[in-house]
Amino acid sequence: MPWVAGFAAFQLVTPTFVALWPAWGEAWARAQGALGVPADNGWSGVVVALVVAGALTLAVAPADRWAARRHGGSARDVHEVTTTAVQ
Repeated sequence: MPWVAGFAAFQLVTPTFVALWPAWGEAWARAQGALGVPADNGWSGVVVALVVAGALTLAVAPADRWAARRHGGSARDVHEVTTTAVQ
């Protein structure tokens, strides 16, 4: 989830152009306009993405630790079980 939020933040700050899919950049430009983010904002998309993803990670981390304690393991154990189940 933090990665997706960081990706969206990057695209909102610096919409990219995909030659095979021109509507991609147009959609992000419309989202910029709807959110009031100026197209010439001068922000670094990478920095904004890292801040958003980092903040969301810090916000989610306590819930991850709480879930681990609730299930009687460590956060690493819960992550391993989740990762194994996804594979």
